[in-house]
Amino acid sequence: MASNYWIKLYHEILDDPKMGQLTDRLYKRTIQLFLLAGDYDKEGMLPTLADMAWRLRVNQDELETELVELSRKGIITIDSETFLVTNFMIRQMAMSNSERARRWREKNTGTQWAKKLYAGIPSSPGIYSMKCKKTGKRYIGATNNLQIRIRQNLYTISKDEHPMSSDILDYGIETLEVEVLEQIDDETKLASAEQKWISQFPTDDLYNRETPKPHQNWKETDDNRIANEKRTKRSQIKEEDKDKDKEEEATAVVFSHFQNEITMLTPSLADRVGGWIDDYPVDWITEAIDIAVSRSKRRPDYIEGILRKWKSDGKDSGTKKQLTTLEMLAEGGYK
Repeated sequence: MASNYWIKLYHEILDDPKMGQLTDRLYKRTIQLFLLAGDYDKEGMLPTLADMAWRLRVNQDELETELVELSRKGIITIDSETFLVTNFMIRQMAMSNSERARRWREKNTGTQWAKKLYAGIPSSPGIYSMKCKKTGKRYIGATNNLQIRIRQNLYTISKDEHPMSSDILDYGIETLEVEVLEQIDDETKLASAEQKWISQFPTDDLYNRETPKPHQNWKETDDNRIANEKRTKRSQIKEEDKDKDKEEEATAVVFSHFQNEITMLTPSLADRVGGWIDDYPVDWITEAIDIAVSRSKRRPDYIEGILRKWKSDGKDSGTKKQLTTLEMLAEGGYK
């Protein structure tokens, strides 16, 4: 049974010249091959020619001709009798939170989305609600300036630093609903009013789950202690997520650079290059790839040799050392 039931299909292919120049038949075949690669679940590799022909209910010779045509366009990579969807593994990698937030901000740059949400919001003290219409969950807060606080929340949502960020970035800004629940004249009553509103909703319907801290005369209680522990735990989880994001971004950078400069990544090569990412800094790997290319040594073992040497002997600050005559000969002669 296939372990994957869906793939990412980017809408940018609508404007991709390679795709635009395909005939209707090849365009359809390309999408089918994307689906086959996802279903086969071997990091972009496709089944054997015979298996693909049977699965697509087409003539094997005709399919082979189509695959050759698509390889000329760079959509498919053919290595001996192995077929691989070019860049499939990189394109299907999980998008990091930081990349998702960046794309979201890029999409909404220059629009009036934020102003539409806080337009008409008063600058007085009060209780506000920010709701994701898709999930039905909401965030309730108290503030001495409703408009400023809501604008701050919108900013942290866009930066993926708000409890609502994940859902809003996933479902779109149009699913966000902002509402003033109550205006408060006496700021000392904000905490009790906030708690009153929070208590009206089931815990599972709220993004903020801890008991709010009173604005004054606050003392440590069991509820507050538990809330602080939860807050600390969320911070730790967020830091772990950031580390995971950095790891995924590093993998994407190295994989992409390797495929652009050296060769396509087969599953075994991906495991090997992934091991480099575990053992060496990203800038070391990309520089080692560049050195291998400049010396016409486009081989993984050559790149790995450079990295091992840097690790054992130490790497300079970035300035490339001039090779001696003996070193040049050892590297394979003058170019």
